[in-house]
Amino acid sequence: MDYCELVNILYRLGFHLASKTIQVRMELSACRPAMRLTLPAWIPGSYMIRDFARNITSLKAYDAADKQLSVTKLDKQNWQVDCTEGELVIEYSIYANDLSVRSAFIDSSLLFFNGTSLFLRPIECDVESYRVHISRLQESCCTNWKIATTLPKIATDSDGYGEYQVNSYEQLIDTPLIAADYDSCELTVAGVPHRMVFCGYHTGDLERVGRDITPILEEHIALFGELPVQQYLFMTMVTGNGYGGLEHADSTALICSRKELPAYGNESVSEDYQRYLGLCSHEYFHLWNVKRIKPSIMQEPDLGNEVYTPQLWSYEGITSYYDELALLRSGSIEIVAYLKQIAKVVTRVTRGTGRELQSIAESSFDAWTKFYKQDENAPNAIVSYYTKGSLVAFGLDMELRQQSEDSFSLDDVMRRLWQEYGSKGRGTDDDSIEEICISLVGDGIASFFDLYVRGTAELPLERWFAAVGISSRIRPKSGDGDDGSASASQPDEAAVAKVSLDAVVAEHPAGVLLSVLYQDGLAQRAGLAARDLLVAVDGYQVNKKNVDAIVSALPLQQTVKLHAFRDGVMLELDVVTEETQLSTCDLWPTAEEQLSDEIRQRRQQWQASLAANMAGSLND
Repeated sequence: MDYCELVNILYRLGFHLASKTIQVRMELSACRPAMRLTLPAWIPGSYMIRDFARNITSLKAYDAADKQLSVTKLDKQNWQVDCTEGELVIEYSIYANDLSVRSAFIDSSLLFFNGTSLFLRPIECDVESYRVHISRLQESCCTNWKIATTLPKIATDSDGYGEYQVNSYEQLIDTPLIAADYDSCELTVAGVPHRMVFCGYHTGDLERVGRDITPILEEHIALFGELPVQQYLFMTMVTGNGYGGLEHADSTALICSRKELPAYGNESVSEDYQRYLGLCSHEYFHLWNVKRIKPSIMQEPDLGNEVYTPQLWSYEGITSYYDELALLRSGSIEIVAYLKQIAKVVTRVTRGTGRELQSIAESSFDAWTKFYKQDENAPNAIVSYYTKGSLVAFGLDMELRQQSEDSFSLDDVMRRLWQEYGSKGRGTDDDSIEEICISLVGDGIASFFDLYVRGTAELPLERWFAAVGISSRIRPKSGDGDDGSASASQPDEAAVAKVSLDAVVAEHPAGVLLSVLYQDGLAQRAGLAARDLLVAVDGYQVNKKNVDAIVSALPLQQTVKLHAFRDGVMLELDVVTEETQLSTCDLWPTAEEQLSDEIRQRRQQWQASLAANMAGSLND
């Protein structure tokens, strides 16, 4: 028996800084005698079960007469309320102490939340509207706080406190909110207002950020041909050493470190600032590729359980390819700065033998249990659908250009995906991208997907780079911090192969603590393991500063002794030194005079500004 056909829900939010809690009062009409309530276990865009309901510290229900009702917890994220007909009130508290883009956080500096962490919803009830009322925080430190969100306003004051309303739960949980005494800048892109807010202490030149980000966003709009939002909001939490982002339909939540914002008076684009611009570029590209172009299974996902798909490589990998490419095409960075980032990606992928065991389709499917739950053996067992996915996207772009005699590229595939799927609300199938590619260049492209998407074949990176006039080499690692390089012309001869520990180490007062051991490297062959404390190599005491130099000076094909501690017990281990693995990438643009006309033209087309081309065609 149903009590009512349609339900309207009001969530009243209150806040308590000292206990870092958000109080929620949920007001609605009871729709049936036994109402089930649920909270998502994961947030779209981050493929890991996070069990947000674990942060609910109390939950009580009352009827219209303020009589407490029986509440039964059914499992980790579902409750049943025994209701009487009429008004129903659910009161609960959320512990909010996760300073990330995925959950909820409150302290004396800011309030941030995603709806997946806060808003219970009734199951088996038709909900007509969801309203959210946000009360002004009373603490003196919050006097100047203002709210930034793209939630539609119903009745709010000048600082954003008051009432908001949406008509779907999907929109409710896909529209984060931030409140703080923030700084902001506003810009207009393609006639659409964009806003950037920055919370946290910083000394960055925000007007410059607004100027610099505009042409990057215009590149993405030019690629897809339209901007499907009426507004867009960048919410950045500035911290001492944070990084990350999460996409939403018309906004994004970001975390960056203070050093990633540009200083006043410095017009250069530092590597740190490039990282922030790349993050903004990445999340903005998701406005199309993830939020609207999405797998069929992700259109109405089960937020209580894992949702498996082999397609994540095309959503995160392709986006990771275009995020830096847009910086290059827009003129925000030069080719060497672009190639340096790509060299780092190649190095990261090459150093992990997991690429030989797991395809990027499998990496996508296993994201829930492997990519998002990495341990010390991850580089040897799995591959990232972000990093390797971006290299596969680059390779697909090169193959399409070459096989079509430069008539088509990955740009055309993305436009087709938008026109045929994203703009029409259709979800993609596992073979949608492959089918579009076949329609452009023929069946021959199918082997690409067999080898590099569903398979683990070594990527022919040298050939792909050469297709657009980029020279490359893979060499031994030269020392700690060497993660690849780029230069304007051919660099000096590659470093001579020498011995390497083949491990990631952390500083320790007594030596170095091993955190990751690469497959078949010296440390692993010696019998060391993650969390071992290495104290001496060949009789020499080691620390974070000298371990690379000591190991690299060892003679080849010689037996040396390593001394380490494991669980308080000393180990004395023998190992035969071998040449370090070729794992580090160098890139540089091939000299113009060495390029054929075909490759020279392809390189120009590949890095040309789409936005400038679009503006030129409109003016013709």
